[in-house]
Amino acid sequence: QQTGFTCDSCYTRNFFGSRFNCVDCANYDLCMKCYDDGAHDMAHRFRGFKMTGTQGVLLQPRSNGGQPVGSRPSGKPSTG
Repeated sequence: QQTGFTCDSCYTRNFFGSRFNCVDCANYDLCMKCYDDGAHDMAHRFRGFKMTGTQGVLLQPRSNGGQPVGSRPSGKPSTG
């Protein structure tokens, strides 16, 4: 549970699941459903938190796949 946080899209308080904090805006959080549904600017970067009080993971913009920064896209390696 994300205790002490409110989703800035659907306004649910203390929601379950991951929390996504916009790195490009001041104090803007999304619940997992709103993040997955494309709420907020798709070009903004987010930091994903699995639980309150844990260190988040910086994610690429959802317009760029939303993968953790520094990770490779999933799929088979190219064979050139």
